[in-house]
Amino acid sequence: MSVFDSKDVLKNPKNILEQICELFEINFSEQMLHWPKGRRDSDGVWADHWYKAVDQSTGFQPYIEPIIAVSDLGREIAKTREKPYQAMWEKRLIVG
Repeated sequence: MSVFDSKDVLKNPKNILEQICELFEINFSEQMLHWPKGRRDSDGVWADHWYKAVDQSTGFQPYIEPIIAVSDLGREIAKTREKPYQAMWEKRLIVG
C-alpha cells in the first residue's frame, strides 16, 4: 500500500514526486512541477465542479496550515477512526 499526504506533497513536491515515480518505476521530469494555466482534455466530465483552482494554477502552492473547527460530535467520531488513520499514516511516503 502506498499512502501520500498532501501536506508532504505541498511542502516538497519535487521530493515526493521523485519518490512516487521511483515507487511506480516511471521517469521523473521537472515538467511535473509546473503546468500551463487552463483546462486540459484529460480533466474529464467533473472538471467544471472540481477544478476551478487547478484551472488557474501553474504549479504547486505552498502548504498553509488549515484552521479546523470541530464540534464535540466531530471529535467523538474522529476518536473512533484514530487507529485506522494512524495505521495509514505510518505507511505514508516520508519526505527524505
